[in-house]
Amino acid sequence: MLGNEQQIKPLTSLRFFAATAVVLLHVGSSYIRSIEAIPSAFKNILLNGGTAVSFFFTLSGFILTVVYYNNSFSGREISQFFIARFSRIYPVYFLCIFVFIPTVSSLGYLDIPQLLLLQAWIPLHYNDGIFVHNWNGPAWTLSAEMFFYLAFPFLLSALARCSIRTLVALLISIAAIIVGFKLPALTNERFVVYPIFAMVPVPILRFPEFAYGAVFGMFYMRSCLKPSQAWLAACTLGVIAVSACSTSSWVPPVLSILFGPIIALTAVMPPDSLLSRLLCRRWLVHLGGASYALYLLHIPVHGFIRMLLGDGMAARLIFFPVVLGLSIAVFRFYEEPTRRWLRRTLTPSHARFPTREQSQAT
Repeated sequence: MLGNEQQIKPLTSLRFFAATAVVLLHVGSSYIRSIEAIPSAFKNILLNGGTAVSFFFTLSGFILTVVYYNNSFSGREISQFFIARFSRIYPVYFLCIFVFIPTVSSLGYLDIPQLLLLQAWIPLHYNDGIFVHNWNGPAWTLSAEMFFYLAFPFLLSALARCSIRTLVALLISIAAIIVGFKLPALTNERFVVYPIFAMVPVPILRFPEFAYGAVFGMFYMRSCLKPSQAWLAACTLGVIAVSACSTSSWVPPVLSILFGPIIALTAVMPPDSLLSRLLCRRWLVHLGGASYALYLLHIPVHGFIRMLLGDGMAARLIFFPVVLGLSIAVFRFYEEPTRRWLRRTLTPSHARFPTREQSQAT
């Protein structure tokens, strides 16, 4: 099994590509869809960029399991875990809420759910989507992640008691649930397989993707995974092929199943392999670290650019360089310093936190 730093870096780099897929979906899909000369397969790949959310959920389950595998989550350990999670989520999240203030109308107490990361708990049945009272649309995923963090100590404790055979059965069962109920396709009630699901909060419905990654994390920590460039290539090509097929609601669950082995196989890549060396490049790892800021900043930045320049070609050309530059700056000069400050402030000096590489990946 690889050391923590070597194992984390390639996965951190992958986060940049996943975040970019979401950005292109939200900002570029309508424009590219209107260009008839672009092949439909490429358009489908772009329009399926939202499935990167499943990648993030699965990666989160995997990384947290690897990082906290030996934790008993009793006493001080549980407080350290939640301080680390708070320090990871809230600084950039609150920055983006602050940035949005000039562009939105306050709804008073109806804005409170987003401040407490509860916006995704509004059942699908009561809204046409999951972005109710949520100034920054993509931030609904943080509401789901916060629930995953609350459930993680119990999940890890349960998985730690499972045998390898039980974990295999559990992995197959979770995959069947994800595909059978099309859970990653749930963005509004049109895609609900059974009407009762429209009454179930989104974080609960998306939890299987997180648990799916956690099971792969258990396999990794128990040294059950063997390096296989062939399988990694096959799964990656499978993601591209399925994404290019269509925008059917069946595509997201199928892709989410492929993300699990891609994450696990990337973690066990030989450090001297070509792909591992590429993903461990310092500049790419740095972009992966900035991916969280990129994910949260792209909607407000796009809105401000449109306010200043309209929706013309100039706005489209400068958008990505601007948002990427701002994301890197936020990551280096705000996110990381604030995270370290919160840890020092909220935690006794003798308490231990995950390494910088681990914190970037989670």
